[in-house]
Amino acid sequence: LRNPKGQFYTVHFGFPATEHLYTGASFGLGMALLSMCSMEEEANLRKQHRLGKHIAFTGGVDFRGFIRSIDQTALEEKIKTAFFSPLAMMTIPVENFAEANKVLERLKQQFPQKQFQ
Repeated sequence: LRNPKGQFYTVHFGFPATEHLYTGASFGLGMALLSMCSMEEEANLRKQHRLGKHIAFTGGVDFRGFIRSIDQTALEEKIKTAFFSPLAMMTIPVENFAEANKVLERLKQQFPQKQFQ
């Protein structure tokens, strides 16, 4: 869905039967990669790229396909959510890398046994 205030799209994805709805600009990267892999398999009749089930993705995508940074206020919560889940890795936009490393270092000091990148 196009955002009338800018050049970006907002992604909404849901399961109406269970009333679960996922939404927001940060959902765009994961959904775009998932769609790309699925279309590639249909077009090429093979899986050339795969997304691991142990990786979380966050970041918006603009019209040109560039990944946009996520809101700094949500960054720490997103990292904590992924860190305390069964996931082992999180992919974030490069603009958020320095702050994300600070958050991750604080978490690893508290929970040194957790393997997370």
